[in-house]
Amino acid sequence: MDQWWFRSGVLAVVTLWRVYQTIRRPSVTSALITVGILAVAASFVFEALGNSENLEGGRPFLPTSVEVLLLMVGWLALGAYYAHAEASRVAWRIVMFLVGLASVSFLLIAVIGFVIPAGINLYNFTVGEVVLYYLAQLLIYPGLNGAVGYLAYRHTRRSRGALRAALTLTTFSLWLLTPMLVVRFIEVWGRYRGIAVPRFITPMWQGMYFCGATLLFVSFIAVAAAHRTKQLADMWRAVHDNRKLRRLLHDLEAISPAHFAYPQTGWTPLLLKPHTARMTARIECRDRLVTLSPHLGAELTPHDCNEPAAVARAIAMLHRSSERPPETLPTQPIAILTEESPESDSLVKLAENYCRLTER
Repeated sequence: MDQWWFRSGVLAVVTLWRVYQTIRRPSVTSALITVGILAVAASFVFEALGNSENLEGGRPFLPTSVEVLLLMVGWLALGAYYAHAEASRVAWRIVMFLVGLASVSFLLIAVIGFVIPAGINLYNFTVGEVVLYYLAQLLIYPGLNGAVGYLAYRHTRRSRGALRAALTLTTFSLWLLTPMLVVRFIEVWGRYRGIAVPRFITPMWQGMYFCGATLLFVSFIAVAAAHRTKQLADMWRAVHDNRKLRRLLHDLEAISPAHFAYPQTGWTPLLLKPHTARMTARIECRDRLVTLSPHLGAELTPHDCNEPAAVARAIAMLHRSSERPPETLPTQPIAILTEESPESDSLVKLAENYCRLTER
């Protein structure tokens, strides 16, 4: 719908939603997403205002100049989002260069739009000022689309799985939009100069615009779905890890000296956030391992102390013996499972091995 008031209502709803999301989870990423979405949504309002002014014989180039500015802000926010994700100097230098180029281009667009008198149609390509107006847009948009597409491509190379596929679609759609204005300006220049333009030019740039905009919209949905799917997968993994850690913790508490025992708290309710529950279980398991390490160390070689399978066998043997260690244990703990890496969690590996041993 072209009514500006309808688009304003949609903008108000989107604004409330994004502001709430940003306040609930404040971060640079969330703020950049909010700026980008609100800028593009607001540009649709000024596009409708420009169409209304165009039909009424007013000054349509003023609201469309604001529309161009908002689209620039939205695209720059998208580029900053990819640069922030990459966290490299090269990416941020590209963004800063685009900011400078967009500032100069907008000044040209705003001045030309202000100079064009009332009553001039948006698509009256026989007027020189109108051609200059579209030429000023040509100075920024192809480069802006291409550069943001390049930033998306750099981010794509560091991604995996569904997110990589979604970002590939984003890159392709941005690069498809890059030459669109160049093709359109061929039509504009041909009409201004009275040159016969091939018939395929108009459907060509219209098809590029429709396909690029549609694919870009679909890619944004795909990126959001990929992020949400990864979050749900991590949450589901955390639930399973928490169950295994809680089982290990239960048996570690059972064989701990009574003097060092903690109250039995039972299973963490699954309604709690799984990641928090898993972290709590890890901390408690590590605490019990430190307490029992002098006793477990007697059954383990120095090499076995960092092998989850060997530690799991020692705990299982101690648990099957049904004998608690004496009340007085050596005060110096032994290092058990101290080797950590980003790829694996030694305590989760211990819990998995222990569950396999006790389920036989």
